[in-house]
Amino acid sequence: MDRGRFSVVLNVWVKETNTSSIAKVIQKSDGIDGRQEYEALKSLCHERVVQLLSASYHQDKTVLVMEKLSGVDVMSYLALRHDYNEEMVVTIIKQVLEALEYLHFREICYLELQPDNVVMVNLRDSDIKLVDFGSARYVPKPGAKVQVVGTPEYLAPEVLKNEEVSSLTDVWCVGVLTYILLSGVSPFAGKDDEDTCENVKFVRFHFDQMLPDTTSEVTRFLLNIFKQCPIKRLTIQECLEHKWLAPSEYMIMKRESARFLPDKLAAFAKKFHAAKYEAMNPEMLTSLGMSSSKNEMKVDDFL
Repeated sequence: MDRGRFSVVLNVWVKETNTSSIAKVIQKSDGIDGRQEYEALKSLCHERVVQLLSASYHQDKTVLVMEKLSGVDVMSYLALRHDYNEEMVVTIIKQVLEALEYLHFREICYLELQPDNVVMVNLRDSDIKLVDFGSARYVPKPGAKVQVVGTPEYLAPEVLKNEEVSSLTDVWCVGVLTYILLSGVSPFAGKDDEDTCENVKFVRFHFDQMLPDTTSEVTRFLLNIFKQCPIKRLTIQECLEHKWLAPSEYMIMKRESARFLPDKLAAFAKKFHAAKYEAMNPEMLTSLGMSSSKNEMKVDDFL
């Protein structure tokens, strides 16, 4: 079971199909009702995007039933290993870019790419899927303004300034995820939300927090993403074609040689998940008719 500020994610048993799935139960509150997430997910069908199976609406909650992935989030996947290398991070980032490229084709912007929003399909392979479309928005034309409720350190400058968003907003988010996986540090996190927002808006971050032996190519990759002005950033296609992600034998060997111990990432992951748990409204489970000890339920229990 996982928890957010406005939702809980539960293991559920679907009687009709006799299968185990995941149910995201979203508590309705000001500006939050789960419908935008449903609208984003209902038309999507891609190997890098979690599949929506069904949805239902109630007076106090919305329930989204989705496929169950047997893996963990990418941050935990790397942190639990004896060591990891830059090639493994590139494999993850390439797939994230492919998922975002598909979303943009469907005129959807993801807008808040937190580390636990990218999940391994299983523990055997390196395939990933994007989950949690709570911040995703339908953006039918470049330059639309949207309202996003999110965590400042994972949002692009234009989102924090309530300016127009586009596919380039998601490119910024890819940069944040890349930095975290290769540093164990959130690049723009400040002493409080106000400080964090200032760091993001003025692109204040430091490369000296990156893990030793990271390649010069990833530094250039991030420098071309962390641009205050969106049109100066790499596009999704340019990211996919960047030298850091190149499939050449030379770059593969160079990335494989950049090996890291997971200590910093593991410490960040522990702190990240603890903060997510603490941010949970303590009255939410009760209001939804659930208890914290009830980890698996029949979908009929709350549909």
